[in-house]
Amino acid sequence: NDKGSAPPPLEWNELARLNLELQRILQEDTMTPSFQKGLLEHADYLSTHTAMEWKTHNNDNNDDDDETKQQVIDTLWKLRDTMMEARRYLKQMGDAAGVPIEPNEQTELANDTMALPGVVIAGVPGAGGYDALYCLYIRGARESIGQCWNARQQNESSTSTSTNNNNNLQICPLGVQHVGFGDGSKLVDGPPTKEK
Repeated sequence: NDKGSAPPPLEWNELARLNLELQRILQEDTMTPSFQKGLLEHADYLSTHTAMEWKTHNNDNNDDDDETKQQVIDTLWKLRDTMMEARRYLKQMGDAAGVPIEPNEQTELANDTMALPGVVIAGVPGAGGYDALYCLYIRGARESIGQCWNARQQNESSTSTSTNNNNNLQICPLGVQHVGFGDGSKLVDGPPTKEK
């Protein structure tokens, strides 16, 4: 720090902490054999229920199957909570600077997407703005996400009276698959991978 420079804002320190936690969750918690096996076993449940329904999942039976499901849900919620906290700090930083890191329109779309079955988290990537939205979801949820985004785009197009490009929503989903997880064909949407 130079003598005259101010310390970094609280948001930067918190984002650094959250990024390390996200890295740990993704590189450690989601890579355990029990998490990967549980995610495969419970993907149908997870993809057909909202994250709020996962959270209220009740372990009435207390059998191994429910315990494994609860462990997967706990890990996904830890990931979701950490990413939501990072989104809050990014939004605060953008608002304070007068820069649309997470514009209100993107916040609404991300939040609507997160309310869909199978969605873990959605938000604005990178430097933010109006041009992109990410969504981490469990296989099987892609169609409902596309329907949500298409409905939002049609609604925005029909109600927009401004010529400002920020108000003319254009959504082009780009699917990306995580192929290094499970066997590469059971957890992701899209064409199955060919075995050699």
